Amino acid sequence: MGVTLSSVHASSDEWSNGSRRVGAVLLWVQTGAILAASVFYLVELARGLGDDRARVLMSVVVFLVGACGLAVLGRGLWHGATWVRTPVLVWHALLVPVAVSLAQASQLIFAVMVGAVALGGLGSVLLSSPGKSTT
Repeated sequence: MGVTLSSVHASSDEWSNGSRRVGAVLLWVQTGAILAASVFYLVELARGLGDDRARVLMSVVVFLVGACGLAVLGRGLWHGATWVRTPVLVWHALLVPVAVSLAQASQLIFAVMVGAVALGGLGSVLLSSPGKSTT
């Protein structure tokens, strides 16, 4: 009866796994948002609303590269890879000034969304233990 060291360790591992998984899901949500922006740009270009074809296409290429990177980071975080912690922290830390800038531009809905994702991503990694790499 009572709490044993093994039960504390098991609950700590469960917490860490849950935290990492939340971070992975947040990364995949961001990936989906970037993919949606890419589709939007391509649809606008197809409708003839893009003012500079080359700029729109290069933006889509950059978006897709970024989406691939975030998807890979999400997979690594989900599986407990240790190498993903730093890039995930840096990515989410870079989103904080974006949220502040959106708030200063009176885009409060977007500022709250980006800020919540940034803080959630930072928290998910900081609350998880590095664990053993499985990928």
